[in-house]
Amino acid sequence: MTSIQKLDHTQPVTPRKVTAQEINDRRVLGSLVTLEGTVESFELANGLVQTILVKDEQGNTARVFIDGYITTSQDVENLKVGCAISATGLASYDDTFNAPEGPFPRIRIRNRADVVCSDRGNQELEDLLAAAEAAKRAAEDAQEKAEEARIAAEEAQKAAEAAAGSAADDKEAAEAAKAAAEAARNRPSWPRPPPGPAQEAAEAAAKAAEESNQAAAKGGGEGRRGGPEGRPGSRQRRQVRQGGGRGFRGRSDRPGQGGRGPEGCQGSCRSGCPG
Repeated sequence: MTSIQKLDHTQPVTPRKVTAQEINDRRVLGSLVTLEGTVESFELANGLVQTILVKDEQGNTARVFIDGYITTSQDVENLKVGCAISATGLASYDDTFNAPEGPFPRIRIRNRADVVCSDRGNQELEDLLAAAEAAKRAAEDAQEKAEEARIAAEEAQKAAEAAAGSAADDKEAAEAAKAAAEAARNRPSWPRPPPGPAQEAAEAAAKAAEESNQAAAKGGGEGRRGGPEGRPGSRQRRQVRQGGGRGFRGRSDRPGQGGRGPEGCQGSCRSGCPG
């Protein structure tokens, strides 16, 4: 090539994001491409990075090639196995690399600055591990809560069964009481049986005692006023005894003075003497 002629001015070419499979089957050969993934391995030449194997999200691997003379003043920064990588270059093919095994398809880098590495891959792995641990703890908590819920459900079931049994007992007792009340309401009223000999004797004794009490009360009152049928009361008997005494000793022959009157005395005295 002896000369170059610029034909037109257009916007810079934008690299196309591709997969490792597209690089390996040479579908994007000659295009400016970008491959993203995780560093699987790398090799050095003369102290600088020359070859990087990149695994994409699909798990396929493609080769990134940096010729030894490219920007020797700097190398790829933060490069290590497992880190995240983004490499931009020209999709090409070289069947002399590691012949006969290859891989021959490659991305040829024009500037080492076009290879950007970060710890994103390790961070993603750590994030995944942390998420897995959190999921494990959440599963354990969920299992523990499920066990508590199971125990609570069993206790609730037992309480419900006990309440049902108590309700059944109460219902049975209520039905029994209702049946007893109904039977008592429907039972015929039998006549009172006639009194027996013992009861008759007790009633006669009570009646006799009542009459005796009434007679005693009546007799006591008449004794103070004079006995019935002209019989002297207790006061009159005392007077007879006193008057009689005076009659024997005294001279009084007047009726009613308490002495013995003359023969044939027709007077009536309180002493009740004959004649």
